[in-house]
Amino acid sequence: MDNTKAMPRLVLKRGKFSRSSGQWPDEDYDVLADGKVVGRIYEDASASTPPELRWFWSVTEIVPATPGVTNGHAATLEEAMAKFRAAWGKARAPFEAIEFRDGDVFTDLADGVRPETPPSDDYIRFDEIEDVLASVDLVALLAPLVRDQPQHWKWVIIGAHSALQGAMVCALRDSSSTSILTKKSAAETLDWLGADEATRGKYPKERLADFEDLMRRCVRGAPNCEPLVLTHQQCRDIRRLHRAFRNNFAHFVPKGWSIEKVGLPRIIGAALDVLRELMNRSQVAYHMEEDQRTRLNSALHTAELALRWRE
Repeated sequence: MDNTKAMPRLVLKRGKFSRSSGQWPDEDYDVLADGKVVGRIYEDASASTPPELRWFWSVTEIVPATPGVTNGHAATLEEAMAKFRAAWGKARAPFEAIEFRDGDVFTDLADGVRPETPPSDDYIRFDEIEDVLASVDLVALLAPLVRDQPQHWKWVIIGAHSALQGAMVCALRDSSSTSILTKKSAAETLDWLGADEATRGKYPKERLADFEDLMRRCVRGAPNCEPLVLTHQQCRDIRRLHRAFRNNFAHFVPKGWSIEKVGLPRIIGAALDVLRELMNRSQVAYHMEEDQRTRLNSALHTAELALRWRE
């Protein structure tokens, strides 16, 4: 009697049918196992994408993500599907049978399913979404205290700056994650992705573009990111948040420094307004769970009430 369990089948389903909100192109798929999204495969149709990197696949169920192992690129949908299967198979169990059907789904069958191991309490897991949420949580926690304890403005400033930078990363990130890197780092990463897997060596070290460069890219727009429209006052406030306040706190040298409190609520408000706009964009919201969206909106509302920048 065969007591082996069948591997949960993988189903490729167009995102516009499987996602509850947003507008998605035809060539953007969720990969489901037992009804749960475990990955994504989609076409990056921007003109700047090399043909051999046109399709992106990612096994989102496996964390932490490892470029070239749990995600990568391919020239065709079929190649992306094959690479996804291989990555999934290495992590879960060897595939024994493969069945393709229709144009919208593919199914893989395998034996030897292993139960998922719950995350260890010894670790704290962060990704680009959690990075933003943790920073906004900090602002919401301390904003109600700044009237009686003004020294907490330091952490409100740092938290708002960190949250806005993280939101820009979320909004700008493309399938290769090179759109958020410095030009040199992006070139090295693309060279690695396009090289022969047998000889390309270790994944290059990624270097994030600086805050003002990320902001310029958001304002300019990108194939995967609509241009960010800012008022003149918002530009001034965000520039001051970065140059005058955050940089001085992050690189504090022995000195006496007095900060005028008037204008701080407006400056923090400008950062959080832009953050909200970026995090609500469809390409970002897709990666957020419902409880994460609720958490973000609740924290922003709490900070808004405490700082009262819209009186």
